[in-house]
Amino acid sequence: MSEFWRKIKASKGMRFFKIISESASFALLVSIIFFAYEMIENMQDSKKLSENLVQIQNSLTTKHVGIFPNYLPEINDLFTNAVPGDSIVIFEDVLYYGFRSKPDDFKNYNRHLLELRNSGSHVIVAYYDTSELPFHQMVQENRFGSHLAAFQRERKIIFDSLKVMETRGLSVNREREDSILSEKYFNMEKEANSKKFRRLVKAYLRPIHSKDDIQERLADKEVYSLCCRIDSIKESYLDKDIDEITFADFENMFRGVTTQIDALYRKYGFEMIPLHDYLTMSCWMTGDKIIFAFPSKYNTEEIGFSSQDPAFSKYVRTMLAGVKN
Repeated sequence: MSEFWRKIKASKGMRFFKIISESASFALLVSIIFFAYEMIENMQDSKKLSENLVQIQNSLTTKHVGIFPNYLPEINDLFTNAVPGDSIVIFEDVLYYGFRSKPDDFKNYNRHLLELRNSGSHVIVAYYDTSELPFHQMVQENRFGSHLAAFQRERKIIFDSLKVMETRGLSVNREREDSILSEKYFNMEKEANSKKFRRLVKAYLRPIHSKDDIQERLADKEVYSLCCRIDSIKESYLDKDIDEITFADFENMFRGVTTQIDALYRKYGFEMIPLHDYLTMSCWMTGDKIIFAFPSKYNTEEIGFSSQDPAFSKYVRTMLAGVKN
């Protein structure tokens, strides 16, 4: 080592630098230990917070259970856990919930209801009357998609003009005008995205029943037979050239499916209440336990919730008394 570096190493400045360096290393070590300790503390606090949030969530009387059709299993769980003999109260815009999007849940849903009725439960179902305006407009909302707002504007203009004609003593045919307008906007929506429309039709034509499932047929003849009839209805209206499928085909298909389910429910002694007015929500209730969803009238995805609030079940029973009177 040269004389120069020996002097530098022996100098006070170098000793000072060494002290600082060693002090910095010690400070870094202390900082690392403190940081690790803080992380452990934060992890423990985070775990406690998560546990507390889970406890709070589990104690809530009302919880979010998903967007249609994801909350259908929750409805089936509600029926599975129902006490035989308990009343079952249902408000739904249509009777064919999930028959395309979740066919297995659709089958389980109907299976549960028939079993509950056989065990002594009183099943009450309020649903849209297929001959009334709410059912018709629900089909329009489902089929017009992005053109719905434009349809509603034009429909208002036309119907306002028909009112004027009526005041002048002229005869008008509202149903005919509505039918023409419906087909117009149905075709507009179909042409706007023909690939999407083809996928939709194929999805509807997918069978609900399982031809090779012998066990299903033996265990559940009524539900299996219902699904076979529904599949036949779908094919009779939609198993044609894509260009030939009309709005009326879709509406008649939905009407036919509803008629089949309605007939099965009446056969089993369900109390059926066809509704002539719009629902504020759909719901499925047994005891004080309820699954409810906001219907498609609002042109949004249906959002489902579960509730065990006695006040809420009281409200549903009040609503039921109202539609019965």
